[in-house]
Amino acid sequence: MDEIIIYITQVTGYGFYNVLPNLPFRVYRFLQIYYPTLIFLAIVGILLGREGSAFNKKGKLFILSFLVFHLVTIAGIGPGSKRYALSLVPLTIFWAGSGFYEIWERLKKCSDRSKMLPYLAIILILGSQIPEALKTIRPHREEQKILGSWLRDHTAGDSVVAGLRPQEAFYANRQWIPIPRQVKSYQEFVNFLRGKRADYLIADESIGKIVPDFFEMVNQKDLKEVHRIDRKGKLKAIVFEVQSMNRGVSP
Repeated sequence: MDEIIIYITQVTGYGFYNVLPNLPFRVYRFLQIYYPTLIFLAIVGILLGREGSAFNKKGKLFILSFLVFHLVTIAGIGPGSKRYALSLVPLTIFWAGSGFYEIWERLKKCSDRSKMLPYLAIILILGSQIPEALKTIRPHREEQKILGSWLRDHTAGDSVVAGLRPQEAFYANRQWIPIPRQVKSYQEFVNFLRGKRADYLIADESIGKIVPDFFEMVNQKDLKEVHRIDRKGKLKAIVFEVQSMNRGVSP
């Protein structure tokens, strides 16, 4: 049996032993794609809609099987991100619909004197998610665009930019070199940049996960800081100019 598991892991990249460590994180990522109001409605739908006629038990179990299968399979590959769960939103949103239905029916029974009470309650529930709906989606993309514009305006057109993500180089219309995650030491990292003839490096806090204490080890003979982006006292990104062996430190 172990040989079969090892073979499947090698062929598919799926790690059975990663399921339990990654599963809580996958559940958290799954919940992140819902508005808080929808989570509330879903909980109400699960707790109060058990005996309701809107959805039968077999239908609920059928939908639940898709959710469990998704969480387990993705957890075996890795912690992943929120986008891997987006396809399940239309499938599982019926729990929120069930919660909406249960609240509506109970308010109608309790509001003989005021027929407007159910409508007012529903407006308050749905209106509470407006701030979340108006929030900027993926605001870091704007920062990447700003950094890319700076590179376009302050670097040569044939410059080569190294980084963990291609967005900045794309906005700058520059050639991009991906940073390999196998590089562990600072000197090995610098040698890689020089070997690939990279002119600039875009570094953020994620670099520290590849090369521990990277920012503390930076030497101007290797990497010279030319631009920095900070937001609310927190470092977002630093642009380094890669110094070649015969270039020395720029004055």
